[in-house]
Parts: sequence; C-alpha cells; structure tokens
Amino acid sequence: MSHTPAQSRRDRRVQPAASGAAGRRTLRGPRWKIASKVRVLVMLPLLSVLAFAALALYTTAGQALSAHRLSGLVDTASAAGDLVHELQGERVAAAALLAGAPDATRMNAYLQQVAATDTATGRYQGPRSVLLSVPAGSAALLAHVDDDLAALTPLRKQVESGTSAVLSAVTFQYRIVIADLLAFTASVAQDGAPADTADQIRATAALGQAGEYVALEQVAVLRAVTAGPLTPAAQEEITGTRTGYTDSILAFGSVADPAWQGWLEQALTGDDVLAAQRMEDLVARTPVGGHPQVDSAAWVSAMAARIGRIQSVDDRINAVVLDTVRGFQDSQVALASGEAAGVVVAVLTALVLGWWVGRTLIRRLHRMRDEARAVAYQSLPGAAARLRTQGGLGAETPEEFARRETFAPHTRGTDEITEVADAFAEVHRAAVFHAAEQALERASLGTMFVKLARRGEGLVTRLIRGLDEEERSEEDPDRLKRNAEKIGVAAGRDRCCPTA
Repeated sequence: MSHTPAQSRRDRRVQPAASGAAGRRTLRGPRWKIASKVRVLVMLPLLSVLAFAALALYTTAGQALSAHRLSGLVDTASAAGDLVHELQGERVAAAALLAGAPDATRMNAYLQQVAATDTATGRYQGPRSVLLSVPAGSAALLAHVDDDLAALTPLRKQVESGTSAVLSAVTFQYRIVIADLLAFTASVAQDGAPADTADQIRATAALGQAGEYVALEQVAVLRAVTAGPLTPAAQEEITGTRTGYTDSILAFGSVADPAWQGWLEQALTGDDVLAAQRMEDLVARTPVGGHPQVDSAAWVSAMAARIGRIQSVDDRINAVVLDTVRGFQDSQVALASGEAAGVVVAVLTALVLGWWVGRTLIRRLHRMRDEARAVAYQSLPGAAARLRTQGGLGAETPEEFARRETFAPHTRGTDEITEVADAFAEVHRAAVFHAAEQALERASLGTMFVKLARRGEGLVTRLIRGLDEEERSEEDPDRLKRNAEKIGVAAGRDRCCPTA
C-alpha cells in the first residue's frame, strides 16, 4: 500500500506516542475500565449496607427466637405448677393411705388423685415436648423431671401394695419430683427474660415454693399424728416447714406486684384458713413426747384448702406472666418483621439507586467516549482534509468554519462529566479554528505570490517589448552594445563577462 508524505509524517508522529503508552501500560500492569470502577464503587456501599442490615436482622431475629423460647419455657413452667399441685395431693393421699390401716376409701382417693396427676402430667408433657434450644441449666432440670416422672410408676405400685412402702421414703420421693419442678420454674427467670418479667417469674416460683412448704407441713403433721408421741425430729421438721413458708412469702413480697400481694392476702382469709391456723398453733404448742391434739382428716382438709387458695393465686399470676411473655414475644416478632421489611426495602432501594446511578454514569461515559473517538478519528481529520483542498473555507470565516465543524456534546447536566465534554468540545473548536486560520493564511500567501508573479511577468513583458523597440530604432551598434551592458549590470551580471 502506498503512503503519501503527509501520512508518513503522521505515522512517524503517532508511533512514538503509541509505543510510549504501551510501555506505560506494561509498567503499570492491567487497568480497569471506568465502567468496572464505577460498578465497584456502587457495590462497596451496597455490600456495607447488606452487612450491617444482616447484622441488625440477626440480632433482632435472635431476640425474637429468645422470646419464643422464653414463651415456651413459661408455658411449661405454668403446666409444671399445676403438676406440682396434683403431686402434692397425691403425696398426702399416699401418706394417708400408708399411715393407717388399709382402707378402701383412702385407696380410692389415692387412685383418683393418681389419675388427676396423670392428667396434669399430660398437660405438662405437651409444651415440654416442643421445647427447643433450652439453656443448659433448665435442660438439666427438665431431664431430672423426666426421670422423676418415669420413676413414679414403681413408686405408686409400692404405695398401692403397702407391703414394703415406708411412709418417709415415699414422701421423700414425691418431694424430689416436686423440688425439681419448682427448681425448673425458678430457673426460667434466668433464661433471657427481661428484668421485670424475670421478677414476675421469681414471684410465682416463690409462691409455688410457699405452697410446697405448706404441703410438707401437712404431711409432717399427718405423720406425727399417726405415729404417736411427737419426736424432736418431727418437731424440727414441722418448725422448718413453717420457717420455709415464711421465708418464701417474704421472697414473694420482695418481687411481686402490689396487686399480686393483695390477691394473696385476700385469698388467705376465710374460715378454713383460720381453722388451719388454729390447728397449726395447737401443733406448735405440742411439746416433745406429747400428742398433737388435731384430727388428721380435719387437718388434711384444712391444709388442702389453704394450699388450694395459694395455688389459685399462683394460677392467676402464671396467667399474667404468660400473657406478658407472649406480648413480649409478639413485640419481638413484630420488630424482627419490621426490620426484615426495612432491610428488604433498603436493599432494593440501594440496588435500584445503585443500578440507576451506575447505568446513567456509565452510559454518559460511553457517550462521551464515542464522541471523543468520533472527533479524533472522523471529525477532526475530515475538517483538516477539507481545509487542505483548494477553497476549503469557501466564503466562510475561520470562526464560522470552526462553529460548523465543532461537534455539540450530547452530555447534559452540571457535573464533571459535562464539564469534561464541554472542555473537549472547546478544544475541538479551537483546533479547527486554528487550522482554518492557517488554511486562510496559506490561501492569502498563495494569492499574494500569484499576484507578484503576474506583476513580474507584466514587467518583464513590457521590458522585452521596450528593448525590442529600442533595438529596432537604434542605428549605432556601439551604443546598442553599451546599453545592453548597462542592462546586464542592472540585472546583476558581472562586468567582466562579455555580452553576447
């Protein structure tokens, strides 16, 4: 392929610059395009938003799960309270059966109480079976309770047979089951409950413990009445139950709401409660070796009524605590749902905005790149080629030619991209304007040389015509020779040179 001299000069000018750019790329390594950089800049804040949103959502979801677990634990503890009440009744029925001679009435009462206990056990097993991710402390207590409930079957068979059953051992076995259930109820307060809810759970646990001390006193006095003279151990046991009841009521009053304390004070009034207190006083005044002057049946009935009143208050408190915990659970679930919805909206908004901003920016950069390439490879070379032709400017001035040839940038706005596009358009206009000025100067210079040549041609023609006339009219050859020499000297010829 042949090249013109102008193209060869342009190639020589372009090649060093290209080789220098290639060398710089080799030294710096691969470069990212602006579009890739824009995508990275858009993705970085989006990923940060996603990370912080996921962290907040994880925390809130964890709180909602903890609230759900707490609700299950409180529900199980409430069922455990009912089971404790039935086990207390079963224990005193077993004590009454074993303390006296075999009696069909006491056996039927015991079997009826066993059936009631089994019903309460079924209600307890319902929420117990669906508990998941139970804390270690509560899980260990629940495992003990499961073992204790499984051991009730052989214990009941011993009570029903009455052959090898010992009253103290039987009541102690029941006491172990009840103690584990009450310990589980108290442990729920430490399983992620808010401070006020934890105090409420402690209050119901203390009240349940108070009811257990009353039930223990009921069994202890029953054993003392049927065993004969009051022994020091029996007296100490009875005194210990009364002291434990007092301590439990004080613990209940320290954390319970005033309204709950009013419920308990109101429940512990009535004829049956007064009768139980009178019999308690008679037992307390009985010296060691004496016989408690109370009727066993009346004692069991009065203390059972007292336990039932305490249990009724405990049931009311458990209902309030369960409602509180469920309300807390609902609030946590609503909060988690709201945060999840907010996270989804925030992420979608960030995605849409990031996509819109990135797409708009990249499209404008691509448009500016295409315009720059069009100027570099089409518009500017085309304008230069037209200016190199004869009469490229025509009747236009350089300003008019530059205004016509300069591209109008399609980028609109007030940001830096628009400023760069406008600046590039101005550079293009200035380049075309200076090229047009140079073309105009070249055209003017050519016109001047043409005029000078034509003027010189006219002068030479007139001179030759005058010399011809002079030569024709001159008669003296020597004079003609001298005139020729003078003309030669005026034209710059040396005098030594002979005249032809």
